[in-house]
Amino acid sequence: MTHGASGTQSEARTVEDEAIEWLVRMRGPDATALKGRFEAWLAQSVEHQHAHEWAVRHFDGAEILKQSERHGTGSRRERPVTRWLVGGGLVAAAASIALVLIGTQIARRYAVKSAAASELATSFSTRHGEIHTIRLTDGSLVTLDTDSKLSVTMDATARHLELERGKARFLVKQDARPFLVTAGAGTVSGKTATFDVGYEDSQIQVRLISGNAEVQPVAQPAVYMVPIRQIPLGHKLSYRVADFRPVPTPARLRDVNDASWTSGWVEYRAVPLAVLVDQANRYAPKPIVIEGMAVGSLEASGRFRLTDTDAFVGRIAEVFDLGISRRTDGIHLMAK
Repeated sequence: MTHGASGTQSEARTVEDEAIEWLVRMRGPDATALKGRFEAWLAQSVEHQHAHEWAVRHFDGAEILKQSERHGTGSRRERPVTRWLVGGGLVAAAASIALVLIGTQIARRYAVKSAAASELATSFSTRHGEIHTIRLTDGSLVTLDTDSKLSVTMDATARHLELERGKARFLVKQDARPFLVTAGAGTVSGKTATFDVGYEDSQIQVRLISGNAEVQPVAQPAVYMVPIRQIPLGHKLSYRVADFRPVPTPARLRDVNDASWTSGWVEYRAVPLAVLVDQANRYAPKPIVIEGMAVGSLEASGRFRLTDTDAFVGRIAEVFDLGISRRTDGIHLMAK
């Protein structure tokens, strides 16, 4: 985060520590009272703004920060010893402190490294409704879904990519350097593989299409090891954005075949029309609006091209015998 010849590692650490502390404060009960001071801190320099953006990406939602002696909301209050000793709390507290210290150390290394690598990083993004394929300098292909953003940094030792939002498909070309895709609290790696990585509410969805790939946490706790998770071929693996905790695939995604999403197609075994329309609206130039709960609960199945809004609306209206009304606020579907 600190740039220029005069920027030292200790200065970068100070900025990062402040950013983490402000992140915790502004998620706490005193956020309203501290808003003015936080905005003043943020406006002091570009380094502060970059540090805050970084902290949000890597620590937001992490309960551990709220418990941290160093960064937690109670860090300036004296804590009774008994709190740490009841019901195995000593072990839990030790694990909490160890995790936040390791996370902070990784954060510091990341911040110092990113300051040097920022000039080499390349950012790609797509607009609403756009699906775009990019050929990277190593020959790998990346297809970005609608409203997605990806940053890429390649050096002599590794190929680093960070999916900041949205969804992407990675077709990895074989190379001596590892291919690492970070999304939320996890990193997907593969040497020769094709896989999807995408944000879905508070989860990250990873799907292996071909080859071999695995996923592991960005930061490991000090007192126990989170195992590397192999991704089964053709299956989805899910974890929470904030803390890498495994989670089940959302129900609405279990009966969907989205292998062809890069060309705009998706296939549903059975899905409520409201859910299907919600997915189509990710690409629609004007929102599709369902009028009436009865219409939204109709069950649809089949293969749909979500990126062709007019054709999609026409097909849905024909199958379910619905009326179409094109208005300034969107395309309305209703019972006749």
